[in-house]
Amino acid sequence: MTWLDYALIGVFLGGMALVGLRISRLIKNPDDIFVAGRELTPFVAAATITATNLSMFHFIGMGGIGYQKGISIIWQNWTGNMALVLSAILVIPVMRRLRVRSIPEFLEMRYSKSLRILIGGFWGLRLCVFLGTFLYVAATAAGVITGWNSIGAYIAWLFIFSVVA
Repeated sequence: MTWLDYALIGVFLGGMALVGLRISRLIKNPDDIFVAGRELTPFVAAATITATNLSMFHFIGMGGIGYQKGISIIWQNWTGNMALVLSAILVIPVMRRLRVRSIPEFLEMRYSKSLRILIGGFWGLRLCVFLGTFLYVAATAAGVITGWNSIGAYIAWLFIFSVVA
């Protein structure tokens, strides 16, 4: 890669950070972050949920699994999409009516605060594992693209991705 490539990557990452900082000033309460102020139409909400579920795993991991094992990996996406549609039809309207932001919040309303804490803890653990995996995959891809494959480069990429995100 030439200096121009690195400059373009730097400008892109800097631009993303600036957009994030500018938009963060518009956030006034937790609903603005978690449910976009409760102002999205169902179609836009579905598109947002779908975009949220896309990650480096889908672009790199699924391609690798498809190469190794064949097209059968598509069923994971199909069943996931079916679950998204079913939840949009059955679960999301109930959650909107109750004005809750998450399944753990709903479980607290329905059962108890201790169940919310338990499920929230499991969800947090899952996110820590997934986020660590996704950051590692992104750093690996960036290392292959740039040729920086040392431990220091991984730490640098993880830092850059964490700050920009």
